[in-house]
Amino acid sequence: DLLIWTQLRHPNILELYGVCSQGRYRFAMVHPFPEHGTAREYLRTHPSTLRLRLVLNVARGLEYLHSRQPPIVHGDLQTMNVMIRAEGHACLTGFGISRTLLESPPPASIARWLAPEVIYPGDNGMTVLGSLTTEADVYGFGMVAYEMFTGRKPFHDLLNNYTIAHMLAAGERPSRPTDTVECGISDGVWELLQEC
Repeated sequence: DLLIWTQLRHPNILELYGVCSQGRYRFAMVHPFPEHGTAREYLRTHPSTLRLRLVLNVARGLEYLHSRQPPIVHGDLQTMNVMIRAEGHACLTGFGISRTLLESPPPASIARWLAPEVIYPGDNGMTVLGSLTTEADVYGFGMVAYEMFTGRKPFHDLLNNYTIAHMLAAGERPSRPTDTVECGISDGVWELLQEC
């Protein structure tokens, strides 16, 4: 995973320079830390930002990953893994979950952004590895776009992550916010998010 990440070159993918040892049995990833931090932080401090542009940056980064041969699945799309560069462009980071998911189920804390088949692969006739697909990434993209447009996590009104995971498995999705004009979710954009 790390070797692949070091080979990726795209304006909407955060560069990984390499790794270094950290302590006896640990290592650290070496990459730039974009000036504006995560998308979640940036949108809180820059509320008038054109959100559609940032969402398109995320889509372009994801398209780059999925167009590789073989396609690269991100596996952990959430706004905490979208960083904002100094010039205001979004780039993807956080490619480490793929290996983690192979070893254990995903933590409930990220259920808001994961496709139901990634949360419950066995219930969908899949293995954990088999659930990490480009389609699952597109689902995660829809949830990231929802958060970037609204400024609220998917299912922001719920605190229990296990409840959210069960709701997702039952086919429930976040409802359309009432302030859609203010946050930039036109009918066309909402329809696209529903497709994701």
